[in-house]
Amino acid sequence: MLIKTSSSQVNAVLAIQNVQCMHTMLGKATVTITNPVNPPYSYQWSNGQNSSGNSAFLENLEVQNYFVVVSDANGYDTIIHFTIQELECEMVPEIVFTPNSDGYNDTWYISNSQYFPNALVLVYNRWGQKVYESTGLYEIPWDGRDMFGTPVPDAAYFFLVYKDKKDEKALKKGSVSIVR
Repeated sequence: MLIKTSSSQVNAVLAIQNVQCMHTMLGKATVTITNPVNPPYSYQWSNGQNSSGNSAFLENLEVQNYFVVVSDANGYDTIIHFTIQELECEMVPEIVFTPNSDGYNDTWYISNSQYFPNALVLVYNRWGQKVYESTGLYEIPWDGRDMFGTPVPDAAYFFLVYKDKKDEKALKKGSVSIVR
């Protein structure tokens, strides 16, 4: 996310990286002077950290409100307020996999699935027949076989992925293709 700010003396852009899913990566804020007129510039962050130059950053930010005071050589200040938020954690299914037993991409990967112990994953063929189901943690990924253990043909399959099997609103749907 970019926030542009300007005063009569200091023009700056703030770039924010929010806290990632389940705190796997903390936030970061970077301020860049867009039209350096009166260098040098100094930065005083709300956590007490100070820096100088045409850009500055602050890392390892938790979810909360922050500010930075940007000052130029003439003593003109610009205050930039910003909020670091935590991004909502989503399960992200891959759109293709190749179950050909070569040891590479042989199962259907769903990123962030480890954070959803009550998930429900359903896969259907083009006729609406269920070919795969996983309840709870997605610990044993789909390997391209149907409910009876028979390899399904190369084709597009339709999926429903629920973060929580009790919450039908937390649904992701789409298609995954098998290519051998």
